[in-house]
Amino acid sequence: ALLTPGSVQCILQVEENVWVAHAPSSLLFFDRNTLAQTPDMQLDAGKINRMAYAGGRVWLATTTRGVVCMDANPRGLLDKRELRGHTSALVADLACMGKYVWSLGGDQTICVWDTKSLKLRKSFRVSVMNCIAYVARQAWVAR
Repeated sequence: ALLTPGSVQCILQVEENVWVAHAPSSLLFFDRNTLAQTPDMQLDAGKINRMAYAGGRVWLATTTRGVVCMDANPRGLLDKRELRGHTSALVADLACMGKYVWSLGGDQTICVWDTKSLKLRKSFRVSVMNCIAYVARQAWVAR
């Protein structure tokens, strides 16, 4: 598929599929082996800043819907949930850390989500931040 330069927001491989977040607010799916595109999905979520795969689900950090979590099978996209934890709809980044996903919100909070139950485990405020990563069993946050 030919994509407009600058329109790809992020890419994630999930098992045999490649997920492409494409502006404006759609997800494209490709078979990793054949490169065939499967039907895409429109997602009213603004820009998708980051995608992560954890707990058999794909997690999205979005600019207008916060954290969105969905089944990793593109055919099962009806199981989509918007998780509530940030007071701002903007979520800048995500990081997978074992059985937890950490999200950075535009409200200057970090939320820690359980990948099985999808429940918020804890939330705390931090000063201005740009990104988060999981390094050597620790969360690193860049300001």
